[in-house]
Amino acid sequence: VSGEVFEANNMTFLVQSVNNDPATNELAWFAVTVNAILGHWRYEEYYDDDLNLIEEWVDKGDIHAYGEIITAEMRQRDPGLLEGARYIFQCPKSAGIQLLDRIVYEGENYKVESVDPIAMPGISRIQASMDTRP
Repeated sequence: VSGEVFEANNMTFLVQSVNNDPATNELAWFAVTVNAILGHWRYEEYYDDDLNLIEEWVDKGDIHAYGEIITAEMRQRDPGLLEGARYIFQCPKSAGIQLLDRIVYEGENYKVESVDPIAMPGISRIQASMDTRP
């Protein structure tokens, strides 16, 4: 299924698409090698039992993803790239990434600036910029 993560030969893969091959009536799939493990955090506000407002970053778990650093060449080819974005990550939609979530990659915090859920079924393409929020 598109968005599924699986392991084979000590490598982890993210399935991008799955289609039925009419010639053989078997499934033909395309996958990329996972090259990033992302920490997924969301800023949440709630009230405790004494009605004090609690604001904190909540860990939503790790996400297997395929990532690329945004280069000048990519900016020329893709006019949809945001100015401050540093990385593009392909993540399973099941991870539930939303705008303004925090992604932790290689010890650095990144803010989710864009979530494109349409390009590939089962995959969200996110753009992430440096996150300076506390």
